[in-house]
Amino acid sequence: MFCEKCGAQLPDGAKFCEKCGSSTVPGAAPAPAAAAVASAAAPAAPSAFSLALKKFFSNKRNVIIAAVALFLVIAAIVTIIIIASQPKKIYIDDYFHVVFEGVDGNGRAYLSTSDEENKKFVKLNKKIFGDDADEKSIGMYIEPYIDMTEEELNSLKNGQKIKVKLKINKDIYDEVDGYKFVLRHKTVKVKGLYKSTQLNVLDYITPMFGGYTGYGMPQSLDTLVFPLINGTEARVTHQGHRLRIEIYETKNNSYISTVYARFDRYEHLSNGDTVNLSIEASENDTSSLYSGYGLILASQTKSFTVSGLAEPVYTELTKYVNFKFTGMSTVATMNFDVTKEEVMLGSFKVKLSNPYASSEYASQLRTELYNSEGKLIRTIIYYADKCTKIKNGDKIKFETSVSIEEVLSNYGISFPQSFEVDVTGLTEPFNADPTSRGTYVFEGYQGYGMFVFDLPEANRVYKTDDGKYTIKLSFDKSYNYRITVVVADENGRNFLSFSYDCYPSSTLKNGDIIEFYCSEWEGNLESYVKDYGLYFPHKVTYTVEGLKETTTVNPLENLTFSFAKDGDYVKMTLGLKEKTVAYGENALNYFLETYSSWGDKYTKINITVKDKDGNLIDAGFYEFKTDHLNEGDKLYPSNYTDNASVTIATGIIFNVDDYFVIVSSQ
Repeated sequence: MFCEKCGAQLPDGAKFCEKCGSSTVPGAAPAPAAAAVASAAAPAAPSAFSLALKKFFSNKRNVIIAAVALFLVIAAIVTIIIIASQPKKIYIDDYFHVVFEGVDGNGRAYLSTSDEENKKFVKLNKKIFGDDADEKSIGMYIEPYIDMTEEELNSLKNGQKIKVKLKINKDIYDEVDGYKFVLRHKTVKVKGLYKSTQLNVLDYITPMFGGYTGYGMPQSLDTLVFPLINGTEARVTHQGHRLRIEIYETKNNSYISTVYARFDRYEHLSNGDTVNLSIEASENDTSSLYSGYGLILASQTKSFTVSGLAEPVYTELTKYVNFKFTGMSTVATMNFDVTKEEVMLGSFKVKLSNPYASSEYASQLRTELYNSEGKLIRTIIYYADKCTKIKNGDKIKFETSVSIEEVLSNYGISFPQSFEVDVTGLTEPFNADPTSRGTYVFEGYQGYGMFVFDLPEANRVYKTDDGKYTIKLSFDKSYNYRITVVVADENGRNFLSFSYDCYPSSTLKNGDIIEFYCSEWEGNLESYVKDYGLYFPHKVTYTVEGLKETTTVNPLENLTFSFAKDGDYVKMTLGLKEKTVAYGENALNYFLETYSSWGDKYTKINITVKDKDGNLIDAGFYEFKTDHLNEGDKLYPSNYTDNASVTIATGIIFNVDDYFVIVSSQ
C-alpha cells in the first residue's frame, strides 16, 4: 500500500506512514510528533512528476526494466561507434562472374567481366584512388581465382561446387584506408554445361535443284544460315559438287568447325532422280564441337528426290532451212535458204541466217539466241563438213564447237550439237571408172598376200549410156598394174588420155589398203564431169581381206640326237622321228645326208615342201657339224632355205632362230 500524503510504499496494515507520519486510517489525525516534524521539514507539497517517479521506482520490476533499457542504449551507442571505426567492405564478386562452358563431365570454368561489371569497377577504382585512378587500379593488388587445379577446372560437372578466393597484396592497405575487400559468395555451383548430343546436320538441310530436266544440278545459292542446338548455328555455302558447312557459336558469333557434305550425283539430273548427300565427320572436324558444345557430329547419308527442274524446249533447225544442191553428182555444190529467220522458243528468240547466201556454196548456218529483253546472249555457228564435190547419197554434217549442253543447262533451249543433210536429186554422170571393169582377188597368207588384178579384153572398150563418148582401155601388168584410158568423141576423135597405176606389195596382210592412182589432175577430172558428164575417180582403193593365217614351224623338231665319246672329243649322230610331216594340205619330206669337209663331218637335213597334189614347192636344208665336238658345246644349225617362197606358197613359216643343241655324252 502507499501513503496518500507522500506516496511512500508502506507494509500492508500499517496505520502511519514511516516517511511523513500521516495516518493511513481515514479520518484519523496524524501522529503528533510526525505532524510536527512534517510541519517543520516540508514547507511545500511534492510535484506530480516526482510522485510518479517515486511511485515507478518504488516497484522493483520497474527498476530492472529501466536498467536493461539503459544498457541497450549504451550498447547501441558503443556498437555504432565501433562500426563507424571499422573499414568499409567492398565485395569483389560484384565486379566479375564465373562462366561455365563445355560438356557435363568435361566442363570448364573461368572468371569473366561483363561490360556493366567493368563500368562499376571503373567507378569504384575512381572512388578509391581519385586522381590516381589512371595510374593505379584495385586489380594491381587483388586477383580473384578459382581454387582448383587445371585438370579439375577442365572436368567439371553440373551441380558441382567450386570455391572462389582472393589473392590480396597486403600493400593495398597502405594505399587504401577504410576499405576491406572480401567475397560475398565464396562457393559457386556449376551449372549450364551441355549434355552430349548427336547432331545430324543433314536433318537441317534440304538442297534445292536448278536448271532443266536432263541437265539439272544442285542449286548454287547465297549462304544459308540456320540454328542448330546447344547455342550453335550452321552457315552453308554451295561449292560445286559439295556443301561447305561452317558451324558457329550463335552468342559470340565465333567460328567452331567446318565439315563438307558431298553429292553422289551432281550433273545431268532430271526430275524424279534420287540424289544422295553424304557427310563424313572426322575427329579433326568435330573435336571442338564436342569439347565446347557437347555435339557429336555423325557421319550421315540422306537421299533427296530431284524436283523443280524446268522442262527444256527442243528445236529442229532443219525445219526452217531449205537446202539446195546444184550441179552434177560428184562435183555438185550445196547452198540453202532460211525459210524463217526468227523463231520464238519460250521467252527466247532465235534468229537464223546464211552468211554466204549470195555465194555459189554455203558452209555455215548462223544461229543467234536472244533473251526476253532482246539481248544477244549466245551465237551458235554450225559448220558443214563439205559443201563442194558432193554426190547423191552423201551426208553433209553440220556441227558446232559451242557446248550445247552448256546452252541447255543455262537457258533450257536444246539446240542440236550436229545435224546431217542427205544429198539427193542430182543428175548422175556416167561412171567411167576403168578399175570397175576389171576383176581382183587377194591370194595367199597373212603378211605374204598378193593383190591379183585382171582386166578382161571384153571390158576394155565401152560407150557412155547416150553413145556420145567411147572409152578405150589398155592393160599392162609386166611390172605393176597400169590401166591406160583414152576417150574418143562421137566422131572418133581421141581427146582425153591418162592412166591409173597400182603398185601392190607381195607381203600384204588383212586390213592393208591397195590403191589405183590416176595420173590426171583431180581438178581436170572434176571438169570432165561438168563438161562431158564423165566421172573418173582420182583414186580407187581396196581393203585387203580374206588372207589365210600362217603356220610357224620348227622343222628341226623332227630330229633325234645321240652322243658318244670319240677320244678326247664327242661325236653326234642325227636321226629322224618321221620322214614326212603334214601341215594342213602341205607336207615336209626329210632325208639325212652326211659328208666330210676339211677333216670334219657334217650332217645335212634336206627338206622338200610339197602341196596336196605332191607338187614340189621348194627345197632347202639345214646342217650340223657332228664330230670333234667338246662337252657342253652349243650347236646352232646353218640355214639354207628360202622361207619367203615357202610361206607365200603354203603359209608355213620356218623358224629355228632359238634352236640349238647342247653336246653331252653323259
